[in-house]
Amino acid sequence: MDPDLLNKLAELNGTEDWMLISGDDRMPAEHGDKILNAKATVATILNNYPEGMTEHFWRTDVVHRWAHTMQNQSPQTVRRYSFSGSTVWTPRKRHLRQIAKHGWIPWRAEDARREADTTTPIPSTQDRLPGFA
Repeated sequence: MDPDLLNKLAELNGTEDWMLISGDDRMPAEHGDKILNAKATVATILNNYPEGMTEHFWRTDVVHRWAHTMQNQSPQTVRRYSFSGSTVWTPRKRHLRQIAKHGWIPWRAEDARREADTTTPIPSTQDRLPGFA
């Protein structure tokens, strides 16, 4: 991921809530500080697609399956989506090794909550994009 992308998206959206959907589940481990600074809402796609399915089809299926849930994801959170649902993003074992090796600052839910406490409140579902209930 281009590290400047988050800053550019934040600049383009101003004070509006916005979301980045990424197939890079490692991004919150690598760029946690940038996610917090950009006040980004991120949905990552877990890359555990079954044998016989292409990675592209897997990602497309997961996004289509959970787009309505992503739409209602709390602002400034990071969630991991898969075929069966979503969970708050936490580093996986291989992420922990990479974080330690490279000295990355991963995204953490407690940091996001602390940041959200000092910013605008979470909007109601009425403030969401048109066409979504």
